[in-house]
Amino acid sequence: MNQQHDRKPPAGANWIWVMGGCYLLYLAASMLMRVYDGTTEMVGVSIVGAVVFIVCGIAMIWREWRNDRRAKEERRRRRLEEADDPEAEEADGEADEAPEVFEDEEEER
Repeated sequence: MNQQHDRKPPAGANWIWVMGGCYLLYLAASMLMRVYDGTTEMVGVSIVGAVVFIVCGIAMIWREWRNDRRAKEERRRRRLEEADDPEAEEADGEADEAPEVFEDEEEER
């Protein structure tokens, strides 16, 4: 298996993406308010920039929401599989007991 897919990002990394998305939405709102107030000299650039910031901000927040939803679903699925599979628990218990090997060879010497 590829170890890169098994590793989880640090817990704070998800919140950084969400906060970045919220900040982009804030910047977009700020730019649109300047257009509405008439304090900006570049109306077209401000509107296009605000639209780009809105799209990127929503995409960043949606990405993390989707990843969080998938992670919760995966944890729930694993818990259900562990609860439904008592044979796996028995096999794990049997594997922990190490059989005594080579007793006959030691007696022969």
